[in-house]
Amino acid sequence: MAQFIIRPAAELGTKSRYTRAHFQNALRRNIALALRRAGASRALVQDFGRIYLDTDSPTAAARVLSRVFGIGNFSAVEAECTPDLDTIVATAVRVFGERVRGRRFAVRAKRVRAVGLCHPSGERTRGGRVEGRGRHRRP
Repeated sequence: MAQFIIRPAAELGTKSRYTRAHFQNALRRNIALALRRAGASRALVQDFGRIYLDTDSPTAAARVLSRVFGIGNFSAVEAECTPDLDTIVATAVRVFGERVRGRRFAVRAKRVRAVGLCHPSGERTRGGRVEGRGRHRRP
């Protein structure tokens, strides 16, 4: 089962609560309809301004999501872990270590619920800890 995180278009955040809810519901319906037409299984959940999609057809889902009006961007989930620094670093090394070996890379953190993990000094710390498998870019 593949998972995607879908962020609605940025201008949705400027709408009133009622209008935003109306557009978010319409976006979820449009995503579900487009996935059904493509023959992709789906389970959609909305949380904190994002929509989470579980599907058995990641290639078809990515193709469909790129064409649905109202989606700002979407990302495939490659790993999940608990929101503590040591677990995040261990997961990053396991999942991305080979991809960044010998290459330049940067760590950028976005906070949804975890507090204290997205400060720029924390990004440098995590990048430095992964550095054994690659180089990190200094700001």
